[in-house]
Amino acid sequence: MAVCWDFSLVVVTAADSMRFTHSEGRACEAEYPFYSSCPADHGTRPPHPHRLDFQISDTRGTIEMTAPKGLLIVTAQVEADVIVCEDGLSFWGGVDPDTGLVIDAHHPLHGQSLAGKIVLMPTSRGSCSGSGVLLQLALNGCAPAALVFREDEEVLTLGALIASRMFDRNIGVLRLVPKDYEELRGKNTAKLQGNRLSAAQLSVDLHQVTQNDLDLSARDKAMLAGEIDKPAALAMEVICAMAAAQRAKRLIDVTRGHIDGCIYAHEANLTFATTMADMGATVAI
Repeated sequence: MAVCWDFSLVVVTAADSMRFTHSEGRACEAEYPFYSSCPADHGTRPPHPHRLDFQISDTRGTIEMTAPKGLLIVTAQVEADVIVCEDGLSFWGGVDPDTGLVIDAHHPLHGQSLAGKIVLMPTSRGSCSGSGVLLQLALNGCAPAALVFREDEEVLTLGALIASRMFDRNIGVLRLVPKDYEELRGKNTAKLQGNRLSAAQLSVDLHQVTQNDLDLSARDKAMLAGEIDKPAALAMEVICAMAAAQRAKRLIDVTRGHIDGCIYAHEANLTFATTMADMGATVAI
């Protein structure tokens, strides 16, 4: 079956997956980079795409487009004021790890507190040491209540995952599709309960990322189940959450790695390392 589609008049904010069903009932899936045809950035691919599924239901070419869902990466029960960062913020050097105040003198939120707030920003800025700053804020009780992103983000997401999985300090992490993100920008307060984000008339059901989003090998599953040891299971939980948030489909084994998190920027770095060591964690490559 050969079907030609003209997407020139269709606003596709992001997509990278197509699923085709043949008339005989056989199904196949193809990865394909779609490009935004929004007036603001015509002809360019969004830097951080969301997944959309397209299905051709019969040979006449009927196409069904399912709206993308926002992602719930770290769960939390939150009801708080919303604060908007129009520009990405580096927590390393930009946020005081002891108070939650924005100390980047060039950032529009300079002098404001992020503690206990639902913080919206398109994505964060480096350095990767921002993960440790967020962990320090969580341990101090001065962290944001939740972080809401519009694009892919790994630095603060990792810090929130460690705070949640290792220290039971939950900082919600969400990634919204652009439409919902823009609508939330105009709200003063918001609530995150279970898999639902609500703010005034806005109500968004989120997809909670889990290891079930990945095709794990038998060894991966054994590590995740704690069959090797507790530190390995914890590490796999974090890796799987990060991978699922990036819409990876599976994990691959590696033979080399870069050691990070060794900088002693504040107590959280040492607390993380000693906690892992006390559990008997070892490097596994």
